[in-house]
Amino acid sequence: MEFEVQEANIDQDENGVISIGFLQNKNYDNYLIIQYVDDLDEQDEKLGFTKYYVELTERGGAYNCLEKVIVEQHSLLFILNNKGVEIFKEENIKIDLSNLASQQWVSIKNMLPKVFSEVVLVS
Repeated sequence: MEFEVQEANIDQDENGVISIGFLQNKNYDNYLIIQYVDDLDEQDEKLGFTKYYVELTERGGAYNCLEKVIVEQHSLLFILNNKGVEIFKEENIKIDLSNLASQQWVSIKNMLPKVFSEVVLVS
């Protein structure tokens, strides 16, 4: 799956959860939301939660579904593991950022090493 992003946002809440959202347009035709939390407790681990939660347009969401993130000049490629492929019916999700405002891209790019350090960030 691939789509061009018109809006993107990164935010951290009071509990330390970092959310990154990519939106194709204001009609929500396609979107990708990734939530990251650095600190899991014992109950989270027992429930099978991981540091990453991914939600994709009309396909639901899942923990433990990212294998790798590849950063290209104007895009991000999210490679899904077997669980991700099973849930989202896609092998990868490519986000085209070429039309994104440069300040949005810079703020997201600056957070990528922190958020994706455990899924082999390639740049």
